Amino acid sequence: MKMTHFFKMALMGIFAVGALAACSDNDDNGGGTTPEPEPVGVPTIELSGVQTAGSEASSLTFTVKLTDAASAKYLMTTSSELQKAMTDATLEELILKNGSDLSSEQLGTALGGSLDLVFESLEPIMEYTCAIYAINGEQTAVKAVSVSTANGSAGTGTGTDAYNAWLGTWNVTSSSSIVDDDPLSFTISIAELQANQYYALTGWGISEVVGTQAVAARFNPEDGTFHFVNEQEFGEFSSNGMTLMVTYIGVCGYNDAWTIVSGEYSGLIGTMAEDGESATFEGETLVVKTSSGQEMELPVYTFDFFALQVGGNQVGAFNPAPGFTAGDYPIPPYTMTKSGAVGAGKTLRTYFAAPQAVKAGYPVCLLSSDVRAMTVAK
Repeated sequence: MKMTHFFKMALMGIFAVGALAACSDNDDNGGGTTPEPEPVGVPTIELSGVQTAGSEASSLTFTVKLTDAASAKYLMTTSSELQKAMTDATLEELILKNGSDLSSEQLGTALGGSLDLVFESLEPIMEYTCAIYAINGEQTAVKAVSVSTANGSAGTGTGTDAYNAWLGTWNVTSSSSIVDDDPLSFTISIAELQANQYYALTGWGISEVVGTQAVAARFNPEDGTFHFVNEQEFGEFSSNGMTLMVTYIGVCGYNDAWTIVSGEYSGLIGTMAEDGESATFEGETLVVKTSSGQEMELPVYTFDFFALQVGGNQVGAFNPAPGFTAGDYPIPPYTMTKSGAVGAGKTLRTYFAAPQAVKAGYPVCLLSSDVRAMTVAK
């Protein structure tokens, strides 16, 4: 059993986030002279990239200097993926759709001097492109710079047979589920992240985010088991006046319902069958200490994406993917059968700059605006 020291209840009351339309409180269209608008300056961008000083070889720093910018977005991805994506869209369109906004603090730093965007745990010997899109009224500017990582110390290449056995596409079936008490089935993809150490896992969960956002999972070389990694953070966004952190976190059984539990634990551990074509996953039992100091045992059911309020206790649950019901989380044990090799990804992988990707350390696909229209706890 694992001991954790922080406990968060999943809140039951949720509501859909809606868009607010700004309206003028002055409907007077009477006479008078319409003043001429003040001229707006065209934004300028200075952008350069280098290997991060004193870092592992897999970290890059892009330095940004801006003038006359009211807002700006950045996008960072591998150069090869960007070139493929630009066959269907312009660079500006890709930044607007997949990019991340510079915060007001970041924008002020870039305007007042220079802003360093640091990207960590990248793939070695790989060219990356960082692009900046600056906006000032109707005036815009865009600039991109490409830099390659060196031959880093991260494990790459072919892993051991035990490590490689987990790679591929798998069909997963749970024993039951919280709401309907029926087995749930879904398909996951396991790809190499750092050979003999970590995997990139896509598809485990019931939210609409799991199909596009890879998470890290750990390989234990001593016994060949597969371990989930709890509380992985994927960057902040704002909704309803709150700052929320997109987090992949363990879902536990609690009072015939569910809750999420913070802390360092595996939660779900997979064991490969001798044939290498099937596997099982068992859930751990956590010893959780509540705010009053009381200890209780909670079984880990699954993992999924939530939005946790930064500096607060609000919890948002992302909408379920098609075919699933909100709150009907699967219950272990799980059985898995291999259905094929890992195919090429269709989603443009982009990256959060540190410290936004606090615990990421692997490719982070920025959530689209559609996915960000989530449900948030009251």
